[in-house]
Amino acid sequence: MFVFPEQGHRRISQVDPSQSELPGPHEHLTILPERQIIWKWLYLVEQLRWKSGAQAKALRRLHRCNAGWKAAILLTALGLPGIRQGFQWVARRKLRALPFDGLRELLDREQPDILIHPCVMEGVFLNDLIEESKRRNIPLVVIMNSWDNPSTKRAMIGIPDWLLVWGEQTHRHAVDLAGMPPERTLKFGAAQFEVYREAPRMTREEFCKLNGADPTLPILVYAGSSKGTREIDHLRQLDAAVESGALPPTTLLYRPHPWGNGGEGGANILDEPWRHVIIEHSMREYLDQVRAGQTQICLSDYRHTHEVLTHCDALISPLSTIILEAALHGKPAMCFLPDTDQSNHFRHDSQLMHFQDMFEMQEILVAHGTRELLPRTIELLARSRAEGWAEKMTKAAEYFVEPHDSPYGDRITEFFKAVVADRETEKK
Repeated sequence: MFVFPEQGHRRISQVDPSQSELPGPHEHLTILPERQIIWKWLYLVEQLRWKSGAQAKALRRLHRCNAGWKAAILLTALGLPGIRQGFQWVARRKLRALPFDGLRELLDREQPDILIHPCVMEGVFLNDLIEESKRRNIPLVVIMNSWDNPSTKRAMIGIPDWLLVWGEQTHRHAVDLAGMPPERTLKFGAAQFEVYREAPRMTREEFCKLNGADPTLPILVYAGSSKGTREIDHLRQLDAAVESGALPPTTLLYRPHPWGNGGEGGANILDEPWRHVIIEHSMREYLDQVRAGQTQICLSDYRHTHEVLTHCDALISPLSTIILEAALHGKPAMCFLPDTDQSNHFRHDSQLMHFQDMFEMQEILVAHGTRELLPRTIELLARSRAEGWAEKMTKAAEYFVEPHDSPYGDRITEFFKAVVADRETEKK
């Protein structure tokens, strides 16, 4: 049984489950906004309490910015000693007065042996599933979606029975920050990266022809982020450097982030008179929509990303998961931290733990500011020509995404079977 929020809910605004060819029935549950607000306040009150450490400070700054100054003051006050316990008592009482009847009725009817919840460690079902799974003694397996979930996105009140994380980094974050028992936190890899195990659908020559690139030149990908920086200016600088000879002859392939809108000024990227910049073919329609003022999320196909990363020579990005994906493909990668156009989103996120772990790795180049962009790019291109870097990059990526010999689907099916078998044994 697949369960979704009610039709029209923003969480599934671009997905129609009835058209998704699901291998089983599905059902919609109406979400109670009042419960969601209470869960969120319980979480934010804990996050805004003073704790030592750079990560706690960065998270407080991030949550204060997102909440607004009035709400931040109130939530901070609710976390003071004595007041916090009273707030928690009142919040729990309100939750009991607003039961999630739809979820309870579904569980009463279906009598599931296991609950599986893929999420970003926050969302409309997470805390209610933790609560109901404990009350009914049904094992709950939560599957994280991305590397920032345990350290940044996490909004759990309570602990699920199992948490499946990507690798060593997120295992450490889940244990240290989310309070997960180490033995219940499994390094399972990333389901969305399973496509990277497949052979690409086209050769480099075919890829270059499709994108209008010269196959004799190295391909340097500039992959956009969702942080709101001025990517058009970064591309202009790189384009001018190739034209002047400051960078060797290179094709600059621009791939916008699927919900980054090309950064600040992204609506103008298609109209720029580029000399060495090419827009990656699968994202041209998306930039057409951005130019027309439509800024909805683009659900891009990971197979296109696989082809880009397979056939490129190196990659630059300002704070995006695609840096790790390039490393998984054995491609030298660089994180660019612009110093002149930092949006609030960029400024806060660049201080967070999951990025700091990457900054400290020698295998990942970091360009601090526009002055370092060109010299670091020259170093990046040199790495792409040097022997041994593919192995170095894939080895570095193992810290973030645990490698496995067998496919994700096979492993997770066997794991679910084992969890259900253990539950049956406990019943006996």
